[in-house]
Amino acid sequence: MTYEQQKQFVNVLVENLSKIEAGVFIPSDWKPTDDFILERTTEGIVPVEHLIPKNKNGKVIYHLHGGGYIAPLLDLYREVAVQYSQIAGGAEVFSIDYRLAPTHKAPSALEDSLSVYKWILEQGYNPENIVFIGDSAGGNLVLTTMLYLRDNKLPLPKGAIIISPWACIETKAGSREENKYNDLILGINDKFIYDEVMASRYFKEENLKEPYVSPVYADYTGFPKLLIQSGSFEILKDDALMVAEAARKAGVDVTHTIYKGQSHDFQIFVPDLEETKAAWIEMKNFIQEVFDG
Repeated sequence: MTYEQQKQFVNVLVENLSKIEAGVFIPSDWKPTDDFILERTTEGIVPVEHLIPKNKNGKVIYHLHGGGYIAPLLDLYREVAVQYSQIAGGAEVFSIDYRLAPTHKAPSALEDSLSVYKWILEQGYNPENIVFIGDSAGGNLVLTTMLYLRDNKLPLPKGAIIISPWACIETKAGSREENKYNDLILGINDKFIYDEVMASRYFKEENLKEPYVSPVYADYTGFPKLLIQSGSFEILKDDALMVAEAARKAGVDVTHTIYKGQSHDFQIFVPDLEETKAAWIEMKNFIQEVFDG
C-alpha cells in the first residue's frame, strides 16, 4: 500500500473519529466470535471488559486503549483485544473504559487503571503472567501505572508493550512540527486528536514536567522488559525515542522499533500494511519471550 493509498484509507477513518464527542462513553453491543466469552462488569466506577478465550492459557493482557484521553473504548479496540489474546497464545484480556476529559482531569484515568489492576490481582492472577499493552494515551497510562506500582512497591507486570506513546505532554518535541503533515493518523489532518495533543484538556491543570504526566521525565529503574513501537512519520516519534533512552539509561531491557514511513498507531488503524504484519509478529515474539523467560 503506497503512502497515497494509506492517505485515502485513513481519511475515512479520521472522518468517522471526528464525529465522536469528547469525553462521552459509547454503549456497545459488540460480541466476540464463538471462540471467546466476553464478561462486562464494573470495578468501583470503572467499566471493565474481560475477554476470555475458551482455550485460555493462564496468561493475561491488561489493555489500556488510546484516544488522547478524550475518546472512549471503541469497538475497534475490542477487535484489537481479540488480536492481543491470539498473539499471546490464548491470554485473557482485561480492557477498561477509564474516565476522560473534558469531564474529568488527571489523574482520573491513572486512578481507574490502578484500581482495576489491583482488582485483577485480588482475583488471584499472578503478575508474572501479566503483560500490559497500551497505545498513544494508553501508552502514557501504561507507563504511569507501572511508575506508580514501582514507586509504591506494588507488583509490576512481567512486561509491557507500548505503541506510539504520548509520553511528553509538552509540545516542544521536534517531531510535533516535523511530522504534522506526514502523520496521517495523528497529524494536522486529524483535528479531533491533534488539537488535544497540542493543548491537552486532561492535563490542563498539571505540571507538564511531572513524570506522572510526561513519563519521558521518569526514572525507569526496576521496570520490566519493554517493547516500544513507533513510526518515523508520527508526531509522537520523539516521545518514543525519549522513553526508550530513559529506560536504557536505567538499565531496563528495552527494544524500540521505528517503522519507516509509518504514522501513529498504524498497527491498529491500517491493518493491511506489511509493516503492520511485521509489528504484530514482533509483539507476538516479545510476549512469548517475556513469558518463557
